[in-house]
Amino acid sequence: MASPPAHDDDLPRASLGWQLVLLRALASHAGALANGIEGRLAAFDPEALNGGEGVALRSAELNQVVDGALELQDLADVIGVIAGSLPSAEELLVLSAEEVADEAARALRAGSAHRRAVVLSAQLLRPATGFPALADAITSDTSLVTRWDTLTVRELLNAFRDCDAPLLQRTCRAAGIQPDDEWATLEYDAVVRVATALRSAADA
Repeated sequence: MASPPAHDDDLPRASLGWQLVLLRALASHAGALANGIEGRLAAFDPEALNGGEGVALRSAELNQVVDGALELQDLADVIGVIAGSLPSAEELLVLSAEEVADEAARALRAGSAHRRAVVLSAQLLRPATGFPALADAITSDTSLVTRWDTLTVRELLNAFRDCDAPLLQRTCRAAGIQPDDEWATLEYDAVVRVATALRSAADA
């Protein structure tokens, strides 16, 4: 078994707060996956087996169990990395919401291939701060969006605090795209236009 990553006792407080935000979201998703697997395999509970005549599991359900288990394994790996990097707690951790939001903006600007982390960052930011951070991320690496799977422009922009429907429509219209376009399908020129529209919307 590989040794766990060393604790980072010098991890900045705001960075620590953001890591805890990520850890909570990942743990919540892992719990939902685990509950789904447990529900689909309810017939394989010993009590159910002992009281019944046998079990049947459709191939589609089995595939869902396998997919869920593999995703759960990936989540567990990421959770382990985050948990292993956290310093040991010796005093009360006190953070303002603004400190955590600032770290979320830095994380968003740095870019992430994980759409869950990108959406999570957006949930802590208003367009005035978050839109430029997102624009910086997608222009520093225009291929980044190709790793966001089926995430749509609407889903991400709506995740930002106080981003209403008119702002979403104006931004998409300025970029020449549709709100329900998937980020992964946007061509290079479209990504550049979106970045420009995001910066303009933030300054408006």
